[in-house]
Amino acid sequence: MEAFVLTAGLIYVIALGYWMMERLDRFLNGGGILSAWEEDQESSGRSAKNGPDVPHEGGYSGRG
Repeated sequence: MEAFVLTAGLIYVIALGYWMMERLDRFLNGGGILSAWEEDQESSGRSAKNGPDVPHEGGYSGRG
């Protein structure tokens, strides 16, 4: 029984490791964290260029 549990656990760990390495490989081939960061920065830049959705009421207008 102990040998069965150890063997099953070893097979599970090997399968989990293989799955994790496949996921990591796909992530790195897709550009990794840098590409996700750049997409996030681009979307932030686009929304900043479009301006806020709600106009500011009073306060500093930004004009000299």
